[in-house]
Amino acid sequence: MKQLLLLCTLALTTNVFAQNLNQYKYVIVPLQFEFQRGQDQYQVNTLVRHLFKEEGFEVLYDTEQLPDDLSQNQCLAVRAKVTEERAFLATRTKLKLFDCKNNLVFESNMGTSKKKLYKEAFHETIRKNFRKITQMNYAFDPTLVSTPERKVVETPPTPAVKKESQPLSTPVEVEEEGVAPPATPEPPVVENPPPVKMEKEVDSSTEEAEDVGLLYAQKIANGYQLVDATPKVVMRLLNSGKEDVFIVMGSQAVLFKNDQGQWILSEEVD
Repeated sequence: MKQLLLLCTLALTTNVFAQNLNQYKYVIVPLQFEFQRGQDQYQVNTLVRHLFKEEGFEVLYDTEQLPDDLSQNQCLAVRAKVTEERAFLATRTKLKLFDCKNNLVFESNMGTSKKKLYKEAFHETIRKNFRKITQMNYAFDPTLVSTPERKVVETPPTPAVKKESQPLSTPVEVEEEGVAPPATPEPPVVENPPPVKMEKEVDSSTEEAEDVGLLYAQKIANGYQLVDATPKVVMRLLNSGKEDVFIVMGSQAVLFKNDQGQWILSEEVD
């Protein structure tokens, strides 16, 4: 009787996880996991991407540009994480998946290998991690997709500062999870908003500053993108590794916060 009860419990758990994963269209794989000393060390990340594709997922590296549907709703994707656990004369890994709210939605069984070569050992353990996913018979079901909650904040205007570049001074609403803003946004709260005011200012005393209008900041895999109400992407900002400093994708420009708390767009002029 105890054996029968255990089997039923395991079967129920597998079905729940399978249903959860069917609502995700994409898997985002980082180029470097925490235990690695470099990008794609031992070709672990390449293998994880390949195995998810074999299971039917659409897979992106965390440095790639997001597709339109994922940009509008980041709850379409889960983020993959491989962890290593220290063991004597063995390599042990686990595969975990996190949703757009950073909730754990999948955790594999422990994969263990006693092979001496690191590449062979990691590849063996990760293939064992995927056995549980293979048993789920994944198939994307759009009817199960969840819609993220929208959080928006509007910040008060600050005076523009002339500094080798273009200060940001028009209020911008910041929203998370890639949802397009409504015509009349409600005032919620956002943690660590990216640049929030934008006004192009020129050095010539004969010209006036250009107001670029209301923009919205949306999280992407490695930073933010600024869109207008269309929504049309105006620019994409990539994390630089430094606090309050972003790299503008596709141009020789950076975005940073000065000592007065203003966001400055600094461009290299030929």
